[in-house]
Amino acid sequence: MVPSGGLLPGTVLLLSAFYKRHAMQVRIAMMLSVSSLSGAFSGLLAFGIQHLNGKHGIAGWQWIFIIPHSISFLPHPEVFKLLTEEEREAYCRDLADDWSGDTDTDGKYAEVFSWSEVASVFTDAPHVLLMAIPLFLFGITFYGLAYFAPTIVSTLGYSPSRTQLLTVPPYACSFVFSITSSYFCDKYKSRGLMATFCALLAAAGYTIFLASENKARDYGALFLQIAGVYAFTPCLFTWQANNVQPHYRRATAVAFASASSNMGGIVSVWLFTGAPRFHKATCINLVSSIGMAVTSASLIFYFRARNAAKCNEVQALLQMDARGTGDGGWDSPQERRRLGDRHPQFEFTM
Repeated sequence: MVPSGGLLPGTVLLLSAFYKRHAMQVRIAMMLSVSSLSGAFSGLLAFGIQHLNGKHGIAGWQWIFIIPHSISFLPHPEVFKLLTEEEREAYCRDLADDWSGDTDTDGKYAEVFSWSEVASVFTDAPHVLLMAIPLFLFGITFYGLAYFAPTIVSTLGYSPSRTQLLTVPPYACSFVFSITSSYFCDKYKSRGLMATFCALLAAAGYTIFLASENKARDYGALFLQIAGVYAFTPCLFTWQANNVQPHYRRATAVAFASASSNMGGIVSVWLFTGAPRFHKATCINLVSSIGMAVTSASLIFYFRARNAAKCNEVQALLQMDARGTGDGGWDSPQERRRLGDRHPQFEFTM
C-alpha cells in the first residue's frame, strides 16, 4: 500500500507534462474515472467469484487476488519517440507558450532539482495551502463511500448476488458524468464552477438520505453522492496541477494534494458507526460536501483577484521596460522558467 501512495500524484504529474493546462482534465478524468468504473465492475466480479469457489482447487477468496492482479499492467508512454524533430519542437513550443509541460520552447530545457523550490510550495504558494482545505474534506467523503455504498445497497433486501449487481449502476453513471463534466471544464477553461456544482450534488444526495428512510430514495441518493464526489476529484487535482509551475514545484503541490485527501480518508475510517444508517457519518459527509462547495467557490474569487493583481503588475512593467523579453528581462525565458506561476504573465485557472 505504501508504494501505491505515489501512483495518483505521479500519474497526474506525468499527464501535466504531456498536455496543455486546459486539455488536461478530461485526460485526468479518464484515468481517475477508472476507479468509479472499477467500483461498478467489482460488483460484477464479486458476483462471478461467488461461483468460482473450489474451481481448480482454489478457494473463492483466493480468486479475489488472482483475477485482478493477472490483468494489471502499467503502461509507459513514449509519445515523443513517435514525433519528428520539427514536430517535437512545435509540440514543446505550444506547451511552453501555454505555461504547460516541463521543457522550454525548443524542447531542450531541463529544470535542476532544488530543495528551495520544493519548500517554496509551503512558503510562497498560498493557493496550494488553500486548496488543501477542499481536498481534505473531499477525502472524508470519498473514502467514506467505500463503507457507505455497500451498506446502503445491502439494506434493499435482495439476495447477495443481486445486491452485488445493484452496486454497478451508481458507479457506471458516475463514470459517464465525470468524463462529460471534465470535457466541459476543459472547453470553457474552468475548474471551480464544476467543482462547486459536484460538491452540491453530493450534498443533495446526503440530504435526501438523511431526510428519508425509504429504501428506493436511499438508493437514488447514492447516485448523487457517488457522481458528485467522484466527478469532484478530477476538478481539484487538475486545478492544482494547472496553477503551479515549474516542474518540481508542481510535483510537490500535486503530492501535497494527494496527501491532503488521504488525511481526510484517515478521519473517515473512524466515523462509520451505527450501521446501517450511519447518522453521524452522513451528517459529517453532508457538512464536508457543503464545505467543499464553499471553499471551491471561494477559490474562484481568490484566483480572480490574483489574476487582476498580476494584470496590474504587467501594465506597470510594460511602462517601465516595454516587453522585457531580452536576456535578463522581466519576461525573458529565463525569468519565466525561474518564477513559474509567480511570474506576472502566468494566469491562474479559475
